[in-house]
Amino acid sequence: MVVFIYLRIMCRMHRTFHLHHTKRENRIDFAKNKTIKTFKLGMNREKKYSIEKDRLIIALTGSVGSGCSWLANDFLGKEEKFRGENFRVFSIKKEILAVEAQKKGIDLTKGKRSKRKKLQDVGNKLRKEDIHDGNSGGILIREAIAILEREKCKNPIIIYSIKNPLEVEELKKYSNAYLIAMDTTLPIRWNRIKEKQYKNDYRQFLRDDERDKDESLTISVGERMYYYGQQVQKCVDLADIVIDNDMDFNDSEDKKDKLKNKIRQHLNVIHKPGYRNPKNMELLMNNAYCTSLQSRCLKRQVGAIIIKEENDSKDQVGGYYLISAGCNNVPEGQSDCSKEYKTCYRDKKKAELFERIRHCPNCGQKLREGKCSNKKCDYSKTKSDVRDSFLLGKALDLCRALHAEENAILQISYLGGFPLKDAILYTTTFPCLLCAKKILANGIKEVVYVEPYPVEEARQMLESAGVKLTKFEGVKAQAFYKLFKDYH
Repeated sequence: MVVFIYLRIMCRMHRTFHLHHTKRENRIDFAKNKTIKTFKLGMNREKKYSIEKDRLIIALTGSVGSGCSWLANDFLGKEEKFRGENFRVFSIKKEILAVEAQKKGIDLTKGKRSKRKKLQDVGNKLRKEDIHDGNSGGILIREAIAILEREKCKNPIIIYSIKNPLEVEELKKYSNAYLIAMDTTLPIRWNRIKEKQYKNDYRQFLRDDERDKDESLTISVGERMYYYGQQVQKCVDLADIVIDNDMDFNDSEDKKDKLKNKIRQHLNVIHKPGYRNPKNMELLMNNAYCTSLQSRCLKRQVGAIIIKEENDSKDQVGGYYLISAGCNNVPEGQSDCSKEYKTCYRDKKKAELFERIRHCPNCGQKLREGKCSNKKCDYSKTKSDVRDSFLLGKALDLCRALHAEENAILQISYLGGFPLKDAILYTTTFPCLLCAKKILANGIKEVVYVEPYPVEEARQMLESAGVKLTKFEGVKAQAFYKLFKDYH
């Protein structure tokens, strides 16, 4: 009897030991984002390779024609190394979207819809399904990492192109990941790709650019609203580093070298935080972003500061003094919208105005369920086309808050101080038309901004009056302390 019990115990121990040392493999079905576990018999357990959380990952974002492909493939992929290692360049379009399209039997070469649109549709569907399955919507980043893990990549990684903030959110789970935005004006972008990609069809280019910027496709899960479409402008706003790439392909080699050296400076500070001091533009814009955190606005937090320079050099350390700061907030003595209305007051009034509209403001056709009945009209897809595009300026004066630029300007008159003639305004968002008038009236000579503003009249007014408009370039607030603090 004792021998029998002993044999039973030994059999169980052997079985437990055998299962414990079984090889395990994980196969990811990324269309459904499920991990399928399989087992192979064996005594030696194989450890699954994974990308370390501190592995350098540089992700690129930017509008069509901004130069992300050139930066990834031609410059970083061929000419640069990081700590002596070549970059592994990963294309989301080629290595995920095109592969998924092929699996689903989508012919990218036939039909009226362009290859670009079909691949965007594939990406949108993957994000939507990922959110519907209870995940974050960052499936394209997760699948990119999974592919790199399967090939046991040990090189620094370049991933391009990021199109949605949910992918940025997933990317930020890696401690040494950075998002770089390539910023290029529309005329230069068009000149680069008009013949090769668009056969001089400017209207199609504008439609693609508009879809890239802000595609209002949403899905609600619980109390959260997810935007799963193309949201490139929001990705640019979330970037850690912004690079001005207004270089024409026909420019001289000197200009190309300047752009490359500019990019290398950012790589150096990523390689060694504290490698250089922040430039004045980076330091002052960080101050504007810090000021924006005081805002109680439900829609967005905007910050602005006003400085005066002692010299004309923005790159010289110091040489200026800060005279005022402000953020978008309701005037003193007023309750903010979250307490007073439980929602944005301006949105509330826009909804009321929207209910009164019966005809499309773009083409004049009748609206059906808030959308234009004319299928050829740009406002025929979603309600937000009419509500946001048309009513944006119409309801702007109904906002209860003072804008950041207004608060910064009014602070001078409230507290007393310097005159604003020839001052410089740093703002996290381009001024609206109302603020542009106040900027002109006070003699401010320059506006430095990060995020563009959709009201073109404000830009035209400032430019016609001779105000210098400077797009921010460099390290943004998201990565400011991480890249400029010397840890050594």
